[in-house]
Amino acid sequence: MDATLTLNKLPVDSTAMNAEKEWKFWLLQFEDFVQLTVDAWISLLKVLRLYLTAATFEYVKDCKSYDEAIVKLNEVYIKLKNGIFARHSNE
Repeated sequence: MDATLTLNKLPVDSTAMNAEKEWKFWLLQFEDFVQLTVDAWISLLKVLRLYLTAATFEYVKDCKSYDEAIVKLNEVYIKLKNGIFARHSNE
């Protein structure tokens, strides 16, 4: 199979109802893409920044490492569940 692998930029609006699902799916694709195409010595933070939109880059512009950027993006896209609502919906 001689196909070129591509990955779209992260197009998710952090306020969208499905933002968490879209972020998790995009992150999984990004991790697979990196594993299959990027040499180990290349900075993952730099690769990540290539696939962010300008709006998303604003969240991670001050991050010094890939792990720090992923933590920040998780904070943006994965909303904490309301404790009362979560307990009620689990009953």
